[in-house]
Amino acid sequence: METDISETLAAKVDQITFEDFRPPIERVVTITGTNVKKGADQPVSLELAEFPGRPYRPGKSMRRVLAAIWGTDSAAYIGRKLKLYGDPSIMFGGIAVGGIRIREMSHLDAPRDVVITVKQGMRKPYKVRPLADAPVDPAVVDAAHAAINQATTTQKLDEIAAHATRIGIHGEVADAIETRRAELEANRG
Repeated sequence: METDISETLAAKVDQITFEDFRPPIERVVTITGTNVKKGADQPVSLELAEFPGRPYRPGKSMRRVLAAIWGTDSAAYIGRKLKLYGDPSIMFGGIAVGGIRIREMSHLDAPRDVVITVKQGMRKPYKVRPLADAPVDPAVVDAAHAAINQATTTQKLDEIAAHATRIGIHGEVADAIETRRAELEANRG
């Protein structure tokens, strides 16, 4: 008989939340897509390979960090990685509700301080570190190899290669793509 209720406590939401990163949880995530809706309460959505269908919607302070380090064109974020963590001190309406912050970022050569607003009228430096070579999820690589083996056209291989580049695993699957491409071209001729 199951007695652990922890899985029943998860909120049914369409985005990642503080609960996914409750301390001491930190996770490296890979950005696979972006969406900007100007004027929305949460205008930026970053699609993540590790949370399909549940994007990261950074608050204004973390959007300022992203813009300061990677620039304002969110299309450039695709394929890049973040290490996210839960910060229980984040306030909303005067109450500490917790939120998700960025600890490390790929495509960063040295630690950087970005000045963010911590509360109305108070700003302070926020340190972001470079993300060391992040481990690649073996399941993601296995899924890519399966797709490569099932590809029946070179066009499909090109799509797989582009996706592998976006999610940061191209190096792990490049040889398999070229081997399959040679097989398909040999069968055509």
